[in-house]
Amino acid sequence: MSEREFCQLLENARSGSQTAISELVAKFTPTIFRAIRRAMVRSSRSSVDSEDIAQSVWRTFFSERQNLTIDTSAQLHALLKRIATYKTIDLGRRHIVRQRYLGDLAQGRWTTDLSAIPEGQNASPLKELIAKESLEQLIATVPPRFAEVIQKRAEGATLSEISVELGIPLRSLHRILKNAREKVNNDK
Repeated sequence: MSEREFCQLLENARSGSQTAISELVAKFTPTIFRAIRRAMVRSSRSSVDSEDIAQSVWRTFFSERQNLTIDTSAQLHALLKRIATYKTIDLGRRHIVRQRYLGDLAQGRWTTDLSAIPEGQNASPLKELIAKESLEQLIATVPPRFAEVIQKRAEGATLSEISVELGIPLRSLHRILKNAREKVNNDK
């Protein structure tokens, strides 16, 4: 495909042509999958679906397509690779944090300091189920605002992300999580 044909295809896709969008997706999806495979953390490959990440990349691209200044297919390749890589790394990080957190909760060592958790620790399905039940019980006994903080932390969000999203100072987040830890430990 020549650059002129590519520019016409991209212009048609920007204007909403389903045929052009389908052709664009068919041509550039292999690029996205290669970037996902290169960036995916080995431990999350079995539980993270590459197809979901690829769809997320396309959703991001098409939601911003009017604001992008892309003149060549090489620029689009580079952009899609960058988006796919960032999304894969972020999803892998969240998966690892969540696995460590659930394993920690299941063992009764709930902590906000993720560096204290040994490397390579993964929760077994049974431990994960126990941790989820413990988490649900904890969330049911705390105020809604605290429950929201605990739930986001269990999903793998960092304290900084929670602070920004909920508008809660970091010191307050540390206090909320400390109180929740004490509650978990006292209930044992």
